[in-house]
Amino acid sequence: MPYFDQEFGEELDRVFKEKFDLLLGRKTYEIFAAYWPYYDENPPHGSIAKLFNEIKKYAVRARARSIRAGRARCSSATSPT
Repeated sequence: MPYFDQEFGEELDRVFKEKFDLLLGRKTYEIFAAYWPYYDENPPHGSIAKLFNEIKKYAVRARARSIRAGRARCSSATSPT
C-alpha cells in the first residue's frame, strides 16, 4: 500500500490497543458487514480484521429497524435509545 508505512502501522497499533466501540452510519455499517467478517485474519495485517470482528459496532439509521449481526446493534437516529 503506498500510504501505509512502518510509522503509520505503529500509530495504528497504538490507537487500537485501547478498547473501543464503533459508531457507524447505516451505509458504512453495510460496507463493514460485507467485508470484515470474511477477511482472512492470518495475513501480515490480519490483526486489524480480528480486531474489527471482535469490537462492538453500533449502526444509526434514520428509520428504526433492527439489525443484529454478531456484535452489531442498530438504533434509529430519532429514537431515544
